[in-house]
Amino acid sequence: MDAHTPARVAVHGTGASTLREAVVKAGASVVEHDPDAVVVAGEESFFALSDDPPSAPVVPVTDEETPLTVARDRVVTALSGPLVRYTHPVLDARVGGESVGRALAEVTLMTSESARISEFTIGGDGRHVGGFRADGVVVATPLGSVGYARAAGGPVVTPGTGLAVVPVGQFATHRGAWVLTPPVDCAVERDEVPVSLVLDGTVATEIGVDSPVHIVSADRFDFLIPAGGVESF
Repeated sequence: MDAHTPARVAVHGTGASTLREAVVKAGASVVEHDPDAVVVAGEESFFALSDDPPSAPVVPVTDEETPLTVARDRVVTALSGPLVRYTHPVLDARVGGESVGRALAEVTLMTSESARISEFTIGGDGRHVGGFRADGVVVATPLGSVGYARAAGGPVVTPGTGLAVVPVGQFATHRGAWVLTPPVDCAVERDEVPVSLVLDGTVATEIGVDSPVHIVSADRFDFLIPAGGVESF
């Protein structure tokens, strides 16, 4: 981690004109090439980074602030002061040795019909970690751990500590969750209904008992946030 105050900033995503004004108010220059940082706003633009991470660190902007993002109405304040640089993983979901797609926030296995459960197993570092009956399971990066995974009862993980692996709607009295370092393996042991593989909210494919999902950290990108964000974990 190191303090960083960008002087040359590129802007991408929704509300770009307003964000450019915020960059100028913060005392930085808006540029198209060779930026010190890239301000990215909007879910679609942000998740697109998984396929093409920029060389410059990203300042992620969301409507509501989280420990790892900056709220739209606080962009000026954030860019005016020193930001802290962290490295974040890009996950690659592989089925049968082939990449199905990438994710920045979460890889989810979910029954395709509501209120229907399947049986799942989790593995890490070549060992069996756990098994459970549930609606699904979410494997979340630090960024994703403050969203759906947290709502499902999982832990919030700080950058560099691993991935939150959380059953969704687990059919059990004592519910579990894990923090694992990639690679992580998720498998369907019994599927009474179809199970979908979902990457950052988009269905990539359906999987069955013969299609375990191997999740690896295939890439990374750096992002910049106010130091107080991570301190709030």
